[in-house]
Amino acid sequence: MRQVMAVCDCEKQYAFRLAEYMNRQKSLPFEVMAFDDLQKLETYLQTQEIMVLLIEEGLFFAAKTELTIPQIVLLKSGQNEKEMDTVCEKMDYQVHPVIYKYQSAKIISRQLLEICMESSQIRLLPTLQTNSDKTLIAVYSPVGRCLQTSFSIVLGQLLAKDRKCLYINMEPYSGFHSLFGKQYEQGMSDLLYYLSKGNERFLLKLKGMAESIGQLDYIPPACSFLDLMDISIEIWQLFIETLVEQTDYDVILFDLSDHIRGLFEILSACDHIYTIIKKDGIAMAKLDQYEQILSYTNHEAILDKTKKCQIPVFKELPRQLERLPYSELAEYVRQLIREDGL
Repeated sequence: MRQVMAVCDCEKQYAFRLAEYMNRQKSLPFEVMAFDDLQKLETYLQTQEIMVLLIEEGLFFAAKTELTIPQIVLLKSGQNEKEMDTVCEKMDYQVHPVIYKYQSAKIISRQLLEICMESSQIRLLPTLQTNSDKTLIAVYSPVGRCLQTSFSIVLGQLLAKDRKCLYINMEPYSGFHSLFGKQYEQGMSDLLYYLSKGNERFLLKLKGMAESIGQLDYIPPACSFLDLMDISIEIWQLFIETLVEQTDYDVILFDLSDHIRGLFEILSACDHIYTIIKKDGIAMAKLDQYEQILSYTNHEAILDKTKKCQIPVFKELPRQLERLPYSELAEYVRQLIREDGL
C-alpha cells in the first residue's frame, strides 16, 4: 500500500487540482489526497495515517488538535520571499518548511520532493524492482556538425510514442536553455551526486528533475561539461545499472560526446549504437581514426553493434524541437526504427 500525502486548502478547486496533478505526474512516492475542510482532515486522521501534509497556513493554525503527521509543509500565500520570512518569524514557522502557494504545480511538486528527500521522518518507498526488458541506445559520432542531437531527439520522440523513454544528453554544449527558453536549476551532475545517497533518493531526484519534450523524458544537461569530465567510469557504470534495474523506463537513450570519461564503456553497455557519418575526406578520416582506436583498445565489439547513418540533406528542419517528429528527418529515423525492430 502506498503512503498517503494530503493537500488541505479551503479553496476546493485548488486543493483537488493540485492533488490530481501530483497523482498524474507520479513525481512523489505517495498517493495524494485532497481536503477542503479541516474537520474532514482531522476525521480522516482518526483512522488513517498521513505521512506528509501540505496545508494552507490559516487552516494549520486553526486546527483544534495537534496534527500528528511526520512531515507538515505550510502553504503560504505571501507575495514574495521577504514577506514570507517576516511572517514566519512572527508565527513560529521554524518547525515546518514553507512553500509559496501561487506558483506552478510542477514547482510545488519539486519543492515537496526536496523536502521529503531531506527529511529523516519520511519513510521512503522500497526501490522499484522491474523485470521488463530494457533497451539501451547510444548515438555517437566522431564527426562534428552532423545533426547528432536532432537525430537523437527525433529518435527518442518516436520511440516514446509506444514505450517509456529517457533521453540523456552528454554534449559539452547542449544549448537546451536557449532551445527551450528556460533556466534549469539542476542538471546531470546534481543527479549523479545523489547516487552516493542511495538508490531511493536517486530515484526520487530523477523523478523530480525529469523534463519532457512531448512524451519523451529527459534529464537537463549539466550546466558545465567540466562537471562531467571528472565523473569516473565506475560512477557511469553504476548510473546505467541503476537506470536499468530500478526505473520503469523501457528505453534509455544516450547522446554522447568525446569529453565523457568512460565513453567506450558506455557504448559497450548499449544494445544499439548509431554513428552519423559524412562522405567528405575529413569526416571519413575522423571515422577511420575512431575505428582504429576501438581496435587498439580491444573495443571492436562496439562496431558490431553500430549502424552508420548518412543523413540526407534536408531543405529545412523546424527550429522547435517539438516539431521534429513531423519533419523529413523523422521519416528517415522512422525507417531506421523499422529496420532495427525498435
